[in-house]
Amino acid sequence: MKIDDFVFGDLRSKATAYAIASGKMQLPKNGKSAIILHGEAGTGKTTLAKHLPKIITGDDDLHVRWIDCHTSREQSMSSTIAKVFEQCKYISMNECGRHWLVFDEADGMDSKRSDENMRKLKLLLNKPNQVSILTTNYIERIDKAILSRAHVINMNTSGDASDYEKLMQRFAKETIDREMTKQELQHVVRNGDMSWRDMCTEVEMLDVYAEMLN
Repeated sequence: MKIDDFVFGDLRSKATAYAIASGKMQLPKNGKSAIILHGEAGTGKTTLAKHLPKIITGDDDLHVRWIDCHTSREQSMSSTIAKVFEQCKYISMNECGRHWLVFDEADGMDSKRSDENMRKLKLLLNKPNQVSILTTNYIERIDKAILSRAHVINMNTSGDASDYEKLMQRFAKETIDREMTKQELQHVVRNGDMSWRDMCTEVEMLDVYAEMLN
């Protein structure tokens, strides 16, 4: 996947994503060692988080540690962060020399131990040999000190249907080897409500719709 495969909620977020992906904006630098991808469900945050480390580094063998914050609640979340903190004491085996970490659904730290987990996460983000990517549906739940250490990227819908038509045309070509008509593209984006998951489903349903109408 490429950064062109994603749509961003505003121009600043798009510019930030492209600058990071192209290497024009280095990480860590200027006290920022993290990327926060925020937006509603279905906007592609987790998909981008999976691909972004390799997009940035160009390293297909890159090791990325994945932490699902909604399944690692309270004590287990605290233990996970402690283990990651310990891991980052050592030199990374990645060619780039940095540890890559993804905290998926980072708002899942919102629990009885949230303050302590956030404190540990802040300390982790101060380490110069790591880059962290956080995803969240609820940007307001993320500690301000975490936000200040991160490039915040809005992945809510852009509101421009043509942005998604281009993506879905490419997706259809790659997955079902089909060149969609303008009418089909409009149908996919409209019925999918600009949600990545739903639009992809609509593309794969095109042949079913066609059979039912014949």
